Order: sequence, then C-alpha cells, then structure tokens
Amino acid sequence: MPEESEIETIHAPLTGSNVSCTISPRFTCALGGALATVWGIVGAIPIVHSSAGCSRNLYMGQCFGSGWQTYGHARGLMTPSTSLVEKHVIFGGEGRLVQQMKASFEITDADVYFVLSGCQVALIGDDIRTIVDQFKERSDQTIIMVETPGFKGNSYVGYDMVGKALVEQLVEPPNKNEADKKELSVNLFGIVPAQDPFWQGNINELKRLMNRLGVSVRWSGDYDTVDTIKKSSNADLNIVLSEYVGVPTAELFKEKFGVPWIKYSLPIGSETSKFIRKVGKELGIDSKLVEFVIDSEEEQFLKQLDRIGHLYAGFNLQRDIGVIADSTYAIGLIKFLANDFGMNPTFVAVTDEPPIEIHDTIRKEILDLDYDLKPRIIIESDGNKIWTALEETRPNFLFAGSFDTKVAENLDIPRLSVSYPITDRVILSRGYAGYRGSITLIEDMVTILMKDMHLVINSTLVKHGYKKSTEQFAQVA
Repeated sequence: MPEESEIETIHAPLTGSNVSCTISPRFTCALGGALATVWGIVGAIPIVHSSAGCSRNLYMGQCFGSGWQTYGHARGLMTPSTSLVEKHVIFGGEGRLVQQMKASFEITDADVYFVLSGCQVALIGDDIRTIVDQFKERSDQTIIMVETPGFKGNSYVGYDMVGKALVEQLVEPPNKNEADKKELSVNLFGIVPAQDPFWQGNINELKRLMNRLGVSVRWSGDYDTVDTIKKSSNADLNIVLSEYVGVPTAELFKEKFGVPWIKYSLPIGSETSKFIRKVGKELGIDSKLVEFVIDSEEEQFLKQLDRIGHLYAGFNLQRDIGVIADSTYAIGLIKFLANDFGMNPTFVAVTDEPPIEIHDTIRKEILDLDYDLKPRIIIESDGNKIWTALEETRPNFLFAGSFDTKVAENLDIPRLSVSYPITDRVILSRGYAGYRGSITLIEDMVTILMKDMHLVINSTLVKHGYKKSTEQFAQVA
C-alpha cells in the first residue's frame, strides 16, 4: 500500500489536486445498479434493507452522475428504507424489515415491491427470504426479493441480479395462444439504466429499428410495466447488447423458458447494418425486408455524413482519439469513429471491470476495424493508472466522463462526456446507438472541436493585426 505522500505525488501532476485518492470509480455498487434497474420499471417501489443513507446516496450518485436524470416511482428520499443502525447490526434487523414492509404497504401504492438488501444485512445474516415469503402468503402484494450486497459487485452485477430475480419470481411461462403472438417480438438486455447515461435514447432507437422490421420490443429496461415483464417469455428472441452484461439473465431465461438469445455489443453507425442482419437472420425475417430497411436507413445516414464533409476536410477534423468508457461503449465508439468517421484511435481504457475471461474478447472486438489501426488498450478502473497511460499516449480528442475533465484540461485535450459519471451535461432523451444516434454523436463531437477551432481562428486574426473578431467579420459579410 503506497504512503499517502506517494499517492499525492501520483495524483497531483494530472489533476492539480492533493486529494489522497487512488481510484475514481466509474460505477456504483451492486445495490446501486439494482436500484437503478428497479426505478426503471413502471409502478415499482424498492424497499431497501440496509444502513441509513444507502438508497439516497446511491440515487444521487447513480442518477445525478448520469446527466442529472431523475426517474422512478419512489426515488431518492421517497425510497422506503430500514435505515439500519448499530443496534440492528448487533441484534439483527429482521424486526425492522417487517416493520418497514408493513408501513410501505400501508402508505404506498405499487404494482410490484422489490426488497433489496445491502452489505450489513449480508454480514449479519438476516433471513430476508423467509420474511418475504411470509408476506407473500398473507397479502396480495407482488414482492420480489433480491440479495444485493454492494460488495458482491458493481452496478453491472446489480443489474443482472434484478434481471435474474425477475425471471425467477415474476416472468410467467409462455402462452402460445396469446393473440399478439402473430407479431415477432424480442427482449433487450444489457443496457443498465443510469449507468448508461444515454440508456433511454439508445433503447428508443433500437425499438424504432426493430419496429421497422415488424418486430415489437417487450422487456427493454425502459419503463416496462409489470405486465410486460410477466409476458416477456412470449418473445421469440433475447438480444444482449453487451459482451457480458445481461448474459446471466438471458441464459436463465433460455434455461427456464427456452427463448434463444444472441449477443451484439451496442451498434453505432454502419455497424447497425450488421446488427440488423443478424437479428433478421435469427428471427427468419424475409431478407428483402431486411435489406430494404438497411438501404433506407443507410441512405439517410450517409446523407448526414455528406453534409459535414466540407467542414471535415476544410478544417481537417481528423483526430487521434482516446476513449475512456465501459466495454460496451469502448467497442461501439471505436468501431464507429474509426470505420465511419475516419478518426485514428490511439488509446482505449475499458473501465467496467469485465470478467477476466472475456478480456481477450473485448480487445479483439475493439481491434476488429476496417483499417489496420492498433490503439493502446488497457482494461482498468483505477483513475490514476488510466490518466498516467493517457498522458503517455496523448490523443488530441478524448471521449470520457466528467472525472476526466481536469486531466484533459491539464493535457490540453478537448473532451466530450460520453460515459458515467457525467455531470457537465444534462441528458434526457439523447442517445448514440444506431444510425440516428451516431449522427448525434458527430454533432456533439464536432461542436466541441469547432469551439476549440473558433478560439484558434480568433487568436490567429489578432496575431496578424486584425482587431475584429470572427463574429464582426461575419456581420460585415
């Protein structure tokens, strides 16, 4: 363990701060991911069996760090909590949970309640399952029990904890006679609400594309109703939009209900065409329809790229880029920016602590480019190690999060916030997935570049003796 002075020596040159900190986490704990997932279900109320402050602090960290979003039926200070203190750790907190559940049922109205447990409860060994089972026998409330101690993993793990619990405790067996079975349908897994700041925009774009294929989306993670989740076993296919997040849920789904699943990391730009073809093949959709959808979408996509062509060439917008993001965004961003937009990726930091057995798969996916480009790739969540590697590589544009603001400023690298945590942007319906999302990404990136370019132009005019700013020249013209 380094001495405090050593930590400060490492930290200060890059951030200008003397805070003794070796890690800037880019996720919350398992309980945080579970809460974010539950808040994304219509009419769902979590009852948190944990210490005082857990739900409120996780809400602020998970949601405010996701572009200042607030969502959920009972969120933040409204979330019921047992607020355990020292006496409960010593004597047990089961009585406090019973008390809180009774009070919650009396004063709140929900379509489903989730009892989520924190670290302390896992350590003292409260028998939550028995308590929940007893309530289920004595009441008509729909209650889902999920053990989510923070030390069992990060936000991504918490997402799958809730996903698996829903498959085990809520999803009903498929009804082959269901009237709407005439239409093909899918479930979408792997996009973690709030942990992906653009979760709603991304899901909506994927829904739009599925609808164009004549496919409806059931369980998606974006304000699904309890009834939708219950009937999600009638889907024809589960689509996992990550290399590993959502896989445990999809595997259990297949084991229990026989629904097949495919994996395709979040598609951005032209990569969406490959994604659509794969989905179409798995669902047995007429290839003529699939190609019609792709051709019409690509036509609009290429029109938009063409509109920025003059600006791109005239101002030489090609950049050596760096990406600091989770594995899903790292793969999607690099493929789009290199293959479609002519950027040169030089540095990639994968920050979500993916399972070690898929590290090589992630590296292979990032390097699977149309051109012979080989960025430096590190799989690391420690901020200091990421920033040191960034300083060594020094790209001239950075896609990262708000934690990287000071480092980017000190290294004089323009930066766009695309990964959690994001506190310098407000994000509501924005998304980067698919064809339309990629155009939004270009607009956001080039806006940052042109701000920087504007300053360069002004300083050049002044250097050569012109006293008028670019705005004044524009007015004269």
